[in-house]
Amino acid sequence: VLLGSIAFVLPAMSRLGLSSSLLANIALGIIIGPSGFSIFQHTNWSETLAQVGVLFFLCEMGLELNLDRLKKMWRDVFVLGLGQFLLTTWVLYFMGRKVL
Repeated sequence: VLLGSIAFVLPAMSRLGLSSSLLANIALGIIIGPSGFSIFQHTNWSETLAQVGVLFFLCEMGLELNLDRLKKMWRDVFVLGLGQFLLTTWVLYFMGRKVL
């Protein structure tokens, strides 16, 4: 049912002018999920499937990772990544202090 609905929704969204498969999949989840037509009421299996998907994605990224390229880009990867983490932490901290 899930794969069949994906095969139907992706071309339908493309005809409507939405070429993003991400938006089509989100729309599909809303439509057939518990908040839509409730075709899938129990979503425990989809959480497990999502976790497996993330593991496959991380494995693929690890296979594609080139250590020589990472050494050349260490400043972008680590310094900017750390900066983004610290900035996000700082913003969330002060937003939390404002709310609480």
